[in-house]
Amino acid sequence: MTALALEFQKVDSIKQFLPLGSPTPTKTPTPTPTPTPTPTPTATPTPTGSPTTITAPTTPVVTPTSTEISATPTPTPPPPPGSQAALIGVIAVLFLVIILQKYWPTIKGWLHKKTE
Repeated sequence: MTALALEFQKVDSIKQFLPLGSPTPTKTPTPTPTPTPTPTPTATPTPTGSPTTITAPTTPVVTPTSTEISATPTPTPPPPPGSQAALIGVIAVLFLVIILQKYWPTIKGWLHKKTE
């Protein structure tokens, strides 16, 4: 039989993938919506001297963007109801196998005495 020899090129992974002179990659910040400045309340003059009414400006509602919504972690679902019972069953079978391996000669001798 002949031995199959493969030659691989030696690669310095640090120098190949991240040269020492290159800057480290940075995460780009997500743009945040900036609310528009609110104008100051203005009084409307009335010619007859009746009380003046002051109107308050409305403020815009800022809603979260899709990236902000998707950044929240989703909770992990609970395990299926039968998985714990199955795990207990597997552990019980393994326990019985270990016990039988250790005490089988004693049990076998006892069974032979009983049947004679």
